[in-house]
Amino acid sequence: MPKIIAIFLLFFIAKTLTAQTYKPDPNGYIANPKFHQLLKDKGYSLVGKFDTLQKNPLMLAAKAVYNGKSQLIDVRANIIPEDQIPGYRTYNGDMSMGDAGITISSHDYGRNDPYQQININGRLGTVHKTSQQKGLDAAYDNLTYISENLLKIEKDGKKGLAQSNGVIIKKPQYQDISLFDSYNDRKKNELFQIRQNDKYGLISKTGQVVLPAKYDDLSYLPYADNSGRLILFSSEKKKGIANSKGQVLLLPAYDEIRVITKGLFLVSMQTQQGKRYGLIDTLGKTILSPGLSQPPKYLHEQRLLQINEGNPAKAQVGLMNLSGKMLVPPVYQELVYFKKQIVVVEKDRKFGAISLLGTEVLPCSYDVLYIDEKASLIVVERGQKRGLTDLTGKPVLPLIYDDLLLARNGTVVISQAGKWNRMNLKTKAAVSLPYDYIEPNNNILIVKKADKSGVLDLEGNVLFPVQYPRIRDAYHAQTRGIITIEIDRERFLVDRYGNEVPQRGSGY
Repeated sequence: MPKIIAIFLLFFIAKTLTAQTYKPDPNGYIANPKFHQLLKDKGYSLVGKFDTLQKNPLMLAAKAVYNGKSQLIDVRANIIPEDQIPGYRTYNGDMSMGDAGITISSHDYGRNDPYQQININGRLGTVHKTSQQKGLDAAYDNLTYISENLLKIEKDGKKGLAQSNGVIIKKPQYQDISLFDSYNDRKKNELFQIRQNDKYGLISKTGQVVLPAKYDDLSYLPYADNSGRLILFSSEKKKGIANSKGQVLLLPAYDEIRVITKGLFLVSMQTQQGKRYGLIDTLGKTILSPGLSQPPKYLHEQRLLQINEGNPAKAQVGLMNLSGKMLVPPVYQELVYFKKQIVVVEKDRKFGAISLLGTEVLPCSYDVLYIDEKASLIVVERGQKRGLTDLTGKPVLPLIYDDLLLARNGTVVISQAGKWNRMNLKTKAAVSLPYDYIEPNNNILIVKKADKSGVLDLEGNVLFPVQYPRIRDAYHAQTRGIITIEIDRERFLVDRYGNEVPQRGSGY
């Protein structure tokens, strides 16, 4: 009998110890070897610390990663279904839930950390997931990942920086500390923003002070250059520039600094004449002292700056290169268009041309000015007479023609005193076009002779013979080989051989 009692007592003690092993205890789950093995057996790749998900009734939960997806698990290592999670909500890709606001972030820096958090008597620390080796002492009010394996540590309202393996980089001493996102330079030159006495500074991931905490604001200038390492800072309402090594490139002197294009900043400051704008490069060198009354406009295709001066409603415009050289003085009403390294300008309702090197090609004295890119010539018109110049402004044909149409192969179709000719621009030899009337129409000519009409191209080739009573539309004469003719007030589509073409609607 005593032997049976002894066996029973041993069985009771063993059962009690086993039950105590799985007794709900938020401070002991992850550190418990049996529970740790249970998590492994269930296939969780990462498990965080347990925290209060619901206060009444008490529900404890931890973040866990299962099959690559963040989940919540209970104290028995079971996944908690979403419909059973109190206060479940999502925001910007993050999942937040519960009275304690447990958050599963889409940017979980601790995902690959070999250390995990533990909670002992309300204080947080870290322990290695497999070896159980201690990392950070359980002495902190809060631990937050702000980079790979780097934690913001908080104690008594102060923040510091530490590695999850227990290496303290900065003891808790700041109002706050956060990752200073450097865009394309994040991995090479990771920096952290600190706040102390309501001023901001930067430290490296080793704790070295890069910029002291004395600035009102700090922000990256990601598109200023290819490095992504330039930093805009402000002090006493003035802005300056530093690099990620802590070198101050430009002392705080400007009211505004913003990127115009890579390698160039627009700066502004208040003067006795009002707000004035200038230019500096990424090394802080002054390209143009603040003197412009309006901010210049960057022209991406030309890589030039359009200068706007005077009354904003009737601004005078000009051109400047990125080195600060004025190419076109701001005395024009409009920069009409750019072609062949030339800009057509307008002033007092007259047109002229200026090269992008800053030299005048043609003065603003023409009613019409058109640059033909294929022929590399300029058609000009003044007083209803047309002429032709080259791209330097040198006359090719005088301003004496009633009409002038550039053709291919160095020829031009001209009209003077009711007579039409096709001229070779090189030899100036002209061939008469024997028609009673010629109507230019989109790089073709509708010609008439003895009450019959036809279509020619600008080289004089016959597209449609002169045999139709009236041509109403020749828009598709070259591209599709059809025209619209009219006979006895009825319209037909015909091809180049005179065959009628079935109409496919008004737009054919």
